[in-house]
Amino acid sequence: EKIQAATLVQDGKLLYEMARYDQAEAKLRQALKIDPSNRGASYYMVLVQEAKNTIQVKKRDMTSREAIKNVTKDWVAPTAHESLTVPNPLANVAPTNSFPTRIYAGPGRMRIHRLLQNIQLDRFPATGMADAISLKEIIIELAGTIEEIDPEGINIIIDQNTGQIQQSGIGLDPSQGGFGGDPNDPFGGGFPQAQEETDVNIALEVNITIEPPLRNITLGQLLEIIVKISNIPIKYSVEDWGIMFSHAPAEGP
Repeated sequence: EKIQAATLVQDGKLLYEMARYDQAEAKLRQALKIDPSNRGASYYMVLVQEAKNTIQVKKRDMTSREAIKNVTKDWVAPTAHESLTVPNPLANVAPTNSFPTRIYAGPGRMRIHRLLQNIQLDRFPATGMADAISLKEIIIELAGTIEEIDPEGINIIIDQNTGQIQQSGIGLDPSQGGFGGDPNDPFGGGFPQAQEETDVNIALEVNITIEPPLRNITLGQLLEIIVKISNIPIKYSVEDWGIMFSHAPAEGP
């Protein structure tokens, strides 16, 4: 029965991608009737309902536009403004503003953002608590969990070329007869040493502890939690091809 349900989910997924939403919904309902716990069927059912709702909203919008058009079709708008100079659309954007009001994303990135919002994890880690395990191990388990819900999965990689942390210490100043201590103490003789950068492999040296396991969270929420509880500053970015984790430089004072 689970094989039959999985086949129906694949059919429903294909019909959804072809925008044949009614047929996709029928297939997915069959799958859920056979296997109510099938997470893939539940996930694609949500996407189908969202797509159908979007179509209904657009239809209502078109109806409203037609009604307005019928009311105003005899009104002729003044044309004096057509001779005016077209303003620069970037005139009101500050030079330091690097974040545009609208973000144009490719289909790959849009798909991943949709998955981050819609994939619901009943429990993570599925195997139990995570006790100081590496980022690499976390991602391996996470990728497997995603594939159980969406067979296409998401590419997740770790950028191991940017990991550096800074270390500093207190040195001795022989001319002052000091032996270390508080650098702010005028009698201690201590002075701060220059900070040194130390390479770090975030794939192996980032330790993640999740205890007890997380329940009923979205995939996006899980990624935010991983970033926040990491022992080394990290971040992730969504690209057209997948998700990349990388080292996050420590913020200055």
